[in-house]
Amino acid sequence: MSALDDLLSTSVTPVPSYRQKLQAGNLLSYSTRLTLHSCPRKFFLDKSTAKEVGVAGESNSDFLFGHSVAAGVQQFLSTGSREEALLASFLAWDGSLDATKEKSKKSIWFALAAVEKFVVIAADLLAGWEVAMLPEPAVELSFCLDLENGYYYLGHIDLVLVNKATQQLMVLELKTTSFSTVNEATYANSDQAIGYSIILDAIAHRLNLDSKNYTVLYLVYKTGAQEFEPIPFIKSRTDRAVFLHDLLVDCTIADTYKEQRHYPMRGESCFSFFRPCEYFGVCSMQSMLKTELKIAAQAVEADYSFTLSELVRSERNS
Repeated sequence: MSALDDLLSTSVTPVPSYRQKLQAGNLLSYSTRLTLHSCPRKFFLDKSTAKEVGVAGESNSDFLFGHSVAAGVQQFLSTGSREEALLASFLAWDGSLDATKEKSKKSIWFALAAVEKFVVIAADLLAGWEVAMLPEPAVELSFCLDLENGYYYLGHIDLVLVNKATQQLMVLELKTTSFSTVNEATYANSDQAIGYSIILDAIAHRLNLDSKNYTVLYLVYKTGAQEFEPIPFIKSRTDRAVFLHDLLVDCTIADTYKEQRHYPMRGESCFSFFRPCEYFGVCSMQSMLKTELKIAAQAVEADYSFTLSELVRSERNS
């Protein structure tokens, strides 16, 4: 049986959506922290309702496009097969094949074209780099950090690469945008990139590599221009220490909102990403604000799990 037959015959088991996995009030992630910062009321409502995001969220062509392109890129870097990359991209489009945004050039066919473009530039763009083997390809790795204060921080990495000559590690973060230009300030100080150091230490230990400094390569696909733009950043352990401190501050803030049973509404966030918030017009209804947030009693299952104490000890011993 060929690799293509293997992919076609693979059964897909339904899994909870990312939003459902983060339902409990004490489960944090990069995206939930962004919501906590921009509008605590939306943070609460996202946590207190099992409703999935509608037209403004996971089922729209924006999400489908990004997910499809990422799947194709990951498959190509893992296997080197153009055929498998295109098939993986097609199968990752978990929605109507008619879903499209002509103006921003987002559809299943535009996604396949983006994967084709990556196949052409991959050799030059990532010369000397290969997917880290753990022993499986380091693709879509998840982690869970127990902050030991009742909160857990969850995250995942698109791809981890290793330089064959220098043995340095690099995270490849795949993004898509409808904007014609990308400013490095959009990603330079993102907590998402700094948080990757949590899992990279464990990967480096397995591979006997040094992870004091690492690179995060944001590979941004600009849909209008239909081209990839690489934006690399160097991250250090000092960055991680600041990240962990900020994370603990957010836990204190979330606890304050919970204790006071008051989650402020930030009107400046009612309209973002060219659309109104899904809760606009109903977020002040008292019936929606009485729900008690669920609390996860234990760490979420992940590829890598850590405690804050373990990270501190590792930092002191390095």
